[in-house]
Amino acid sequence: DDLYVTLIGTKGTIEFYVENYASENTVTFFTEIEGTPTTIHPYIIGQPSDHRYAVAEFVKCIREDLPPTATAEQGLMVMKIIDAIYQSAENRREIALEASSK
Repeated sequence: DDLYVTLIGTKGTIEFYVENYASENTVTFFTEIEGTPTTIHPYIIGQPSDHRYAVAEFVKCIREDLPPTATAEQGLMVMKIIDAIYQSAENRREIALEASSK
């Protein structure tokens, strides 16, 4: 299975493409640096990303009184992005999101 998502923003574009569950070379940034169009292929150090990892991280934060890996505000923004993706697909047009105040 392949997954392909493009997010277009005011300062650039992010393409997320996963072919056959690949875990490397899945993200590409398109932006401008000092007026020059630039393509960036970041090297992202992998980590477990399944449900077991999320639960283990949650338990660790509680046991060790650590701040959560992701804040509620970040979770809300992710949900807004996902909702906008569905709206964009349904309406066949881009959906603008307001920038976070943080």
